[in-house]
Amino acid sequence: MTLAQLHSDAVDYPKSSTPVPLEKIPKLKFREKPDWNRPETMGDSRSADYYESQRAIGRLFRAIELPALDIVRRVSRMQRKKLEEEDDLLVAQFARMDFRDGDQVDIAVYDRIGDFINVDVDADDRERAIALFDRYTTELRTICAAHTISYRRDAMLTEEEAAVGTIVAKTSQPRHRRDMISKLRDQTTLQVKGVRNELISEEDGFETKLGKAWALWRVTQDEREVTGARTLGLIALGVIFDTIKEFEEEMKGHN
Repeated sequence: MTLAQLHSDAVDYPKSSTPVPLEKIPKLKFREKPDWNRPETMGDSRSADYYESQRAIGRLFRAIELPALDIVRRVSRMQRKKLEEEDDLLVAQFARMDFRDGDQVDIAVYDRIGDFINVDVDADDRERAIALFDRYTTELRTICAAHTISYRRDAMLTEEEAAVGTIVAKTSQPRHRRDMISKLRDQTTLQVKGVRNELISEEDGFETKLGKAWALWRVTQDEREVTGARTLGLIALGVIFDTIKEFEEEMKGHN
């Protein structure tokens, strides 16, 4: 009750101009704090200032395991290098239309598309898909670099972080990370909407929409190792499924 009243008085300070007397604030009963309250940048969990909490929140806190950030950074650098080396080969690789052995998703999408349109990608759709792929991956890398909370010169978020809308890096400023996560989600949401708007136009018919999304899916599959290919592939799949569903519902309405 005392804490609740002091908190209420503190909230009313801008109106009452009466500060809360510091001597009235209750002191901690114990100097040690639970380990789940330990700053995430503090490496030693056995510090004398913190004890191992046996409550549910403590057990959940200790169960969290994040991938080593140095490995994530190394993979990101390898992906950027691969992109620079293979970007000129994108058109040639796309033309081969080869499928990954055992990729059941790719095979299933191929079979489903064949029920509605020719699986041979139209040349114009291919050019648009390649241009969209290059622009999307470039924008995503820019977003990942702009929203990192690390001060390393080569710091960059992973594609997984951008897709989920989170930042796994440890920081002593949780509020700063929350702000950056909010901005990250705003940027990626706008990016996804932009891609969908390019694939779905009110003037386009069913086959045109499906053809553009199918071409983009093929590009993402041929370049799946490039940062951004997997999330862009998910966007293309979403458009494919939505377009087919809309078409089938329309056909049912005519029957």
